[in-house]
Amino acid sequence: MSGDQNSSAGGRKKISRQEELALKGGLERQNANVEYCEHLLKTLTSTRDGPEIWKDGSMKKGDHMPDDTVFSDGEGGGRGGGTPTLTQEYIAAIAALGDLDLEEYPILQVAAPPTRNFEENGRQGKTAYTHFTHLLLRDGSNDVITGRLNMNLSHEGKQLSVGDIIRPELFTPITYQVSGVDKPFRSPAIVIHTYSKVGYATIPEQLNDPLHCAEMTAEELANASNDSLNTCATYTDDETGDDYEELEEVECTAENRYCKLYGLSPVVCICESDPLRLIDLEEVREFCWFATTDVAKMEATWKRNMLYWWYMTNTYNICGKGHRREPPKCLKAAIRKAWPEPSGRYVKYKPGSKQGGTKKSRKRS
Repeated sequence: MSGDQNSSAGGRKKISRQEELALKGGLERQNANVEYCEHLLKTLTSTRDGPEIWKDGSMKKGDHMPDDTVFSDGEGGGRGGGTPTLTQEYIAAIAALGDLDLEEYPILQVAAPPTRNFEENGRQGKTAYTHFTHLLLRDGSNDVITGRLNMNLSHEGKQLSVGDIIRPELFTPITYQVSGVDKPFRSPAIVIHTYSKVGYATIPEQLNDPLHCAEMTAEELANASNDSLNTCATYTDDETGDDYEELEEVECTAENRYCKLYGLSPVVCICESDPLRLIDLEEVREFCWFATTDVAKMEATWKRNMLYWWYMTNTYNICGKGHRREPPKCLKAAIRKAWPEPSGRYVKYKPGSKQGGTKKSRKRS
């Protein structure tokens, strides 16, 4: 067969999932701009009945409108409702490991310029870089929290400015050990998987001091001595070997939180806050440094490895050369149920040694 491999039989060039989403987003923005232009024309040609205020019936409270205002069902007395209200006492609830409704999206504000870090990954001579953007966010009680964006949001998040108001829509609230055994406390944080920018407002001159959680026990301190939000390591599972195990289903509860590992304590199970059914394997492959095969041609073991890597990198920040880490039992069970091995047997995790040491992350302001 001759011709470009990226072209179909009909001569049309195939596009990636990422390009498809970009095109779709561009069309949506064009449609929104057309509707806004229609609104301006109606406003300029209005009569004694007054101008027709722009309103899209599909919009919900907090959505960002084409004219750079925020829709809030008319609250606030003006067009678009003005600045959205920040969520009260949300960060304090995370610090206290309180009950959080993940379907109630918090409204938070960027309180400091975003910072971007990148970690070196790879082995066997192959080098790749994983980028992260970190945010300092405040809620309506003027409390602040560390926010980290998924790697696929890193570039977009770097464009955020101080004062921007965002609405996390898929996120994992956690507490983490700050800086080793010399400080016996934990701090709240939030890992953001998807979000929307919904407004802008000025930042108060003074912010509250960072909140801390209850003091850690001696056992927790020992377990967290080398595992923090800034851990750098690498992990792959289901490799070749002769020591196997079967699928082990577990129930991850507040009393027995299997995903409480490596210095992180999720408020809810990570399989609930970042469910597998919402993860696009095509997008994961775009960022996964060891994925070299089309998703459609991948065996189940490769898909599992990609998902192990995706979760451990984004949520636990385990990425780069160094000690291997095993995913929590609840996550392994969920991934193995979604992409099972036909034999029903899975290679056991085998702790590895350092692979040339841990590469310290570089920080970009």
